Amino acid sequence: MCCMYLVKEAMIAQEHHPDMHATMVHMDLRAYGKGYDAYLDRAEGKGIEFLRGRAAEVRS
Repeated sequence: MCCMYLVKEAMIAQEHHPDMHATMVHMDLRAYGKGYDAYLDRAEGKGIEFLRGRAAEVRS
């Protein structure tokens, strides 16, 4: 999935569920467009965590 699409979905989910914790695991984060870096900074400011690596397990 596209990195920015997942960031957007995580931010929307967090707006609907403020107590939710989101961690994005990525191999490489591609934010190449006008305003994308600022959008990632805003997501980090809202508490979305970005980890570089591969996910071994997915839990809810």
